Amino acid sequence: NREELLAQGYDPAEIGAKLADNYVRQIMQDGFFHADPHPGNIFILPGNVVAFIDFGMVGALTPRDMNFLADFAIGFARRDSDLMSRALLVLCGKKFFEHEEEMKFEIHQLMMQYAGIPLELMNFAGTMQKCVDVIVKYQLQIPSGIFMLIKALATLEKFAGTLAPDLSLTPVILPYAKEVVKVKYSP
Repeated sequence: NREELLAQGYDPAEIGAKLADNYVRQIMQDGFFHADPHPGNIFILPGNVVAFIDFGMVGALTPRDMNFLADFAIGFARRDSDLMSRALLVLCGKKFFEHEEEMKFEIHQLMMQYAGIPLELMNFAGTMQKCVDVIVKYQLQIPSGIFMLIKALATLEKFAGTLAPDLSLTPVILPYAKEVVKVKYSP
């Protein structure tokens, strides 16, 4: 309740930013995340401290899943549908896919909706869900943890956006994504 937080002297924008950063850190650094991040499972403590409760539903990501998310996020930020498509195919365990060009075209079409739109206004979780829908259409298998992740990211994006309307998940995830890529290619 944004108004209640304001009335009690909290800073909803700071809370939203901390919430997004904390959650992305869980995913991209730890590979282990709270899979039900709705407002009832989050307490706000004095000093705008964010505290997650009720870890009855959690998700775990493999290094492959984290690499997928990093490559997908970087591709999304660059509006690079080829990188996003490759990340999705790697996630599905496909090195060769006979419908790759058609799939790339569909993802390119999805990204066209963001032509001329600033990164901060782009819907990361929603686009990821639409891309997964494309993958499912081609009858490719996605790890079940990714579905849980997308649902949790969508919930978080909506919730954090209510607290901090100017908050966008993409700029929050990019530094973590770049770090995952650096680690992947480090000697």
